[in-house]
Amino acid sequence: MKSKNLLALGIFSLSTAAVVAYGTLPYNTSFSPEEGYFAGSAPGQGWLVRPQTTLVATEHYVRDGQSVLLYHGRPPGFLQRGFAPNGSRIVFVDLFVRPTAAEAVDDSTRIYFDSVGVAFVQQQDGVTIAMTDVSEDRRIQWRDLAYPVTTDTLNRGTEWIRVTLRLDYSRRNGRTHYDIYIDSELAEHDLAFEPRRFGSGRTLSISGALGAESWVDYIYAGADNPMFEDHGTGIPEVW
Repeated sequence: MKSKNLLALGIFSLSTAAVVAYGTLPYNTSFSPEEGYFAGSAPGQGWLVRPQTTLVATEHYVRDGQSVLLYHGRPPGFLQRGFAPNGSRIVFVDLFVRPTAAEAVDDSTRIYFDSVGVAFVQQQDGVTIAMTDVSEDRRIQWRDLAYPVTTDTLNRGTEWIRVTLRLDYSRRNGRTHYDIYIDSELAEHDLAFEPRRFGSGRTLSISGALGAESWVDYIYAGADNPMFEDHGTGIPEVW
């Protein structure tokens, strides 16, 4: 596991969208035309979307020809999905992202599963992935995962990065723990945040960046481990 260093990037904050639309999105989706999803215009409720700054894009995608483009600016593109505490059984959230980095966390591409999050941060020696952590005085802070990210001149990621966040099975002192995987490798484990009474994740949110656009694709949320073929057969995808 790579060592982590404290980033002096301020305290975590997540603002709610002032202007939103609702759309439906399956837990496991490629945003392809066959699945009938277009951000901000699909009927029903489920995903919270900033429609003016979010759309289906064809410029970059993992496969099947589409991804979701999160426009840059203030506010940037934004997606959020709340999960019911009973019956949903959300243990993993998994997605592919082409992020945009910034010096300040709040200006970068960010992904949150409940209170655990990752962001893409520009530092003097290059772009890296940061994660949320809790200090001894119970303040939310950001720590460097020491995972380098290749970017272009606009600090946009040049490759898709797979981010997997897991609600850990262990609980200690009434607190739920989370694990972070980057490109299917464990990057950090046993991150403890606020107490939870539920054995299921509550919220997934994805925010765009200030300086340039971001893309996300193949969002999954569920109980099965998405990093294995056939949902938990024990055969790694790389095999």
